[in-house]
Amino acid sequence: MMVPVMLAIEASDLLANAGRLGILAVPALLGVLVVRLRQVPDVPAAIGALNTYTLHLGFPALIAVGVLEVDPSVASTWGFWAVIPVVDLVLIAISWAVGRRLAGRQGGSIAIVLLFGNTAYLGLPFAVSVLGEPARGPASLLVAVQVTLAVLVGPVLLQRWSGDGHGSVDWARLFRQPLLLAPFAAVMVRQLPDGVVGGVHDVLGPLAASTAPVAMFLLGLYLVENWELVRTAEHGVWTHVLLRMVVAPAVNAAVAVWLFEIGTISSTTMAVIVVLGGMPAAISTFSIAHHEGVAADRVASVVVRSSVTALVTMPVLATVAEQLSRR
Repeated sequence: MMVPVMLAIEASDLLANAGRLGILAVPALLGVLVVRLRQVPDVPAAIGALNTYTLHLGFPALIAVGVLEVDPSVASTWGFWAVIPVVDLVLIAISWAVGRRLAGRQGGSIAIVLLFGNTAYLGLPFAVSVLGEPARGPASLLVAVQVTLAVLVGPVLLQRWSGDGHGSVDWARLFRQPLLLAPFAAVMVRQLPDGVVGGVHDVLGPLAASTAPVAMFLLGLYLVENWELVRTAEHGVWTHVLLRMVVAPAVNAAVAVWLFEIGTISSTTMAVIVVLGGMPAAISTFSIAHHEGVAADRVASVVVRSSVTALVTMPVLATVAEQLSRR
């Protein structure tokens, strides 16, 4: 009798998580709708403007607010700080091993896709929706660590491990990115008097709150504009999607469970890592690839295909994460 009951509970959890994802997807559906109704005269320009807002204002504000709000106790163990670097090292090794076997040296595009999951735009609000407010602190800090490492390493590997890369990196531009500076700035603000911290939080709060719906609306515009890429994929695109949507979640889950079993992270942190690890490729990966002039069409196709695939995989992973959080 116990097995059917457990299966029923899991089925209900699965449906609930699919519903949560559906709610988050409403702005994306509205983005698709306004384009189909021809209410956006210049879709590429709208995508560029919204991407600038989310990448340079909303996303950094979201990361900064998360760091300002986080309880230091959630990051008091070495396992919390080790989980993202360990996962990234494994994913980088996989990128090199698989990429060198694909035509045209695709390790760079695989690396940037694996390192840049859509953790802030989609993963952070989804993790909080599934796991509740206690997940916001650890999720925000984990996203900050993940983004910092991805921004530092991703463009370098894209250039140096790609057949069409020229090997050079604009280090000055890299270190000026608000995404990279936001967590460090927030840590510095936390050292100031409470009144100042509260004032900064009040200023950044509305920007942070706007990020998820704006980014999802942007995703809707982007999916319509780039839908042809789903049917005209370059060689190796489905390999990228498989690695992003199956292998990367498995690596994240394996590392998280191991660190939990040896007592270095909490069950909530373990569950957050499972949710964040299952995100599709971030929209910003296309912006980076386009700016670097490397594999932009391939990366755009991976973003679109992984985002569609995530409609099925995310509720499943969220249900698994919910079960883990109760341990």
